[in-house]
Amino acid sequence: MKYTILGILIACASVVQAQSFRFGASVAPAVNFWIVEGDNYLPADNKFGFQLGGELDYAIGETGRFAIASGLRFTSVPGGFEQNPTSQSYAGKYWDFKTTTLDLPIMVRLRSNEMGKSVIFLQYGVTMGFTLSSSVVLNDGKGGGEDYEYQSSNTSLTMGAGLEYNMNDHMTLMFTTFFQNGVKNMVVYTKNDDSDSRYFPQQIGLRASVLF
Repeated sequence: MKYTILGILIACASVVQAQSFRFGASVAPAVNFWIVEGDNYLPADNKFGFQLGGELDYAIGETGRFAIASGLRFTSVPGGFEQNPTSQSYAGKYWDFKTTTLDLPIMVRLRSNEMGKSVIFLQYGVTMGFTLSSSVVLNDGKGGGEDYEYQSSNTSLTMGAGLEYNMNDHMTLMFTTFFQNGVKNMVVYTKNDDSDSRYFPQQIGLRASVLF
């Protein structure tokens, strides 16, 4: 799957005009948390993760007021949830998730006019995530993590705002605050029937990018 995505991005890059196309790399520390629906479980501690990967950016039109942004990112998505103290089966249990995904964002950016060397922007789009590895650990050491399975793919609505700063004609620094709102239930019970509960991973972070 990841090689197919990479091939699509390379093919797209080969047909755009050189003066409108930029590429680079980025890193983003992020805070991860869950939205949990249902009465049996609650989201637990917020956890720190990160995003690291390559960036593609294509300005549309002569003015460059709009741009399409994409890339590939390796994302660490730790998180956890715990039993609701009011549930009948409450035993103080906590499940710790450690997950790594390969993310493909497809974003539309609205850019301001240039203000000296700077441009501010807003962006919105979809991020498709593909699970590379995941583990679930029960905090009391008695097993039980195998009862839960993290889904193989995720979809998030992603929004953000930021600043571009032109270092010179060939290099731009970009800083973006972003929020990824997972819209797909990502936890499946393999042994227990708990169709009432749904789990949606969320991320808030700050991305630093360099584009050439």
